[in-house]
Amino acid sequence: MAMVTSDTDLLEYCSETFRNDPEIVMAAAEIFPFSMCHAGAEIRNDRAFMLEVLKLEGRLLQFASEELRADKDFVLAAIDCHFRAFECADEGLRADKDVALRALRGQMRTSTARYDNILRFV
Repeated sequence: MAMVTSDTDLLEYCSETFRNDPEIVMAAAEIFPFSMCHAGAEIRNDRAFMLEVLKLEGRLLQFASEELRADKDFVLAAIDCHFRAFECADEGLRADKDVALRALRGQMRTSTARYDNILRFV
């Protein structure tokens, strides 16, 4: 595990077994979220794992399986983790009003929280 956490690019050179191991892939993603591009196909289709990793960075939805990116319930849950997941949702879902509104509301909450934090220092 230390080898993976010291240089997340090493995930690319791990065996397929390790690239589908939730503990190893999460360790790499916690250091550099976009190391998910080297995750195995099996873990990219793991609904629970992908929802956890999306809490790190919403745009990691791009590395989820096509099946998950086209699943409205999954995409809505992903947007609840991070509104930026909307950017990587299936094109058909980006045209869905419910999905777009969920993302916009998430962005508004994030922007409001940032603004409130800034006001504390003024």
